[in-house]
Amino acid sequence: MQAWIATPESIADQRMIAQQVFETMVDIELIPAEQHLAEAEIGAISSVLRYTGPCEGVMLIECTRGLAFTFTARLMSIDLPEEIDANVLDSMGELVNMIGGNLKGLMPEETSISTPVVMLDSERDALLASSKRLSRVCFNAGAEHCCVSLLTSS
Repeated sequence: MQAWIATPESIADQRMIAQQVFETMVDIELIPAEQHLAEAEIGAISSVLRYTGPCEGVMLIECTRGLAFTFTARLMSIDLPEEIDANVLDSMGELVNMIGGNLKGLMPEETSISTPVVMLDSERDALLASSKRLSRVCFNAGAEHCCVSLLTSS
């Protein structure tokens, strides 16, 4: 992943793209968070998309469980889930795919993206330990939180 991804202009684009996808796909207006949330505060559900080619790296979405459930209910037009199930996994995969695909537009044309994967906390922790965070944009929706990060291998 290239260093330009961490420039103020690129981070502003990342924030705008994420907000637009959340508003369009799940009809939720997320408010940019002034401060970045600690990993422990983010919570239980993370999804990733890998970039290959000229821009090697990973896009990671981390959401509190409550926000992921709200995303699922709105995206799939179902009742609010009470636990992590196949619908929650599918909706988190769809959101990372939509945001990641739009962010790909900031990268060289030859860059490819992988199939989305939803991760458990231990898998996310291993990914973060073996990566360097290039950028992170965080959002609040009431008491719930969500962050989108771009990572590269350290």
